Amino acid sequence: MTKWLPLLLICTFLAACDGTTVDDEFPDENGSTSDQNGSTSDENGSTTDGATNPDDPAYDNTYPDDQPWPDGQVADDEQPDNGETPDEGGEEDDPLRLYKSGSRIRARFGETPDGAKQFMGWYDNQIGADCAFYQATDGQYRCIPTPILYANYYADSSCSTPLFMVTVGCDAVASWGLISDTCSRPARVFQRGSVYGGSSGYVKSGTNCVSLDFSSYAGIYTFYNAGQEYPLSSFQTMNISTE
Repeated sequence: MTKWLPLLLICTFLAACDGTTVDDEFPDENGSTSDQNGSTSDENGSTTDGATNPDDPAYDNTYPDDQPWPDGQVADDEQPDNGETPDEGGEEDDPLRLYKSGSRIRARFGETPDGAKQFMGWYDNQIGADCAFYQATDGQYRCIPTPILYANYYADSSCSTPLFMVTVGCDAVASWGLISDTCSRPARVFQRGSVYGGSSGYVKSGTNCVSLDFSSYAGIYTFYNAGQEYPLSSFQTMNISTE
């Protein structure tokens, strides 16, 4: 026994210098070893942190990739998308989808060479004219031809036959004209007729129809007769709804 004592002291000294003890790395029955911090290592060299207290700096609440998350949860980068795909500027993002052509009233669009598009109004392919929706005196919203002239002057003393005034020098003269009520709603719609040749006309003043000399308008304005009148029922209606 005495002859083994020096050797035993040397082994004890070497173990103390290494900072480990036999118990520090005592293997379990599965071949894993554990250190004094509670971490374990298996025979493949992988380690697992043994800290279970969330306040412990060594605590790691990250689940390994091969372990299920609690209550069926999965990591954010593994969440199923339910078949949804990222929005790539499809139909729902296209504002022009709100403008849909009908069999009679057609949507008009403008487009630039670089692909920009804009809604430009409506076209009535039955009467062959651009149109816009206004509430008429019958209470219906109707697509009234545009551009349109307004009758503020009349050819007769009862102020019932409209005259349409146009500024001289205009490149294009509207082909349609109308008489509106006191609320500016379309009441009667006409096609523009021939140039009016009279030197005087009439204008409404309250409930009266007053004569007016047109000579002061010469060279500034041209007056046109009303052509064929179209009943309001001639123009397409539109129902208003709230979604």
